[in-house]
Amino acid sequence: MTPPLYKLAAADAGCKALLGDLPRVYPWGEADDPPVYPYVTFQLASGSPGDVLSGRTDHDRLSYQVDVWASTAQSAIAVTQALTRAIETSCYVTSWRSESRDPQTKSYRKSFDVDWIIRRT
Repeated sequence: MTPPLYKLAAADAGCKALLGDLPRVYPWGEADDPPVYPYVTFQLASGSPGDVLSGRTDHDRLSYQVDVWASTAQSAIAVTQALTRAIETSCYVTSWRSESRDPQTKSYRKSFDVDWIIRRT
């Protein structure tokens, strides 16, 4: 039940140019320590099993919070634009969240939510 965020970023030239050939896209809201900027974290915000008339469902409806972290505001914006272009054919951006700057690391963050329908295997 994990969204194909990494797979889509790895297949997109714009994302790879900004996030590396092995894109720095990390689940569970965790990243390398120390982080290499820019990078993306994502984590499950909410979800529910899909509705079916009978039997077991074959999909889940999941909402993920995506955070773009960068050393400059311009970089955070560029990564957000590239990433949303890469993933919007597979999911829906449902809200644009906060823009902030971490007081300790001084890193910039852009946050948004996406909804996926993920097929169970």
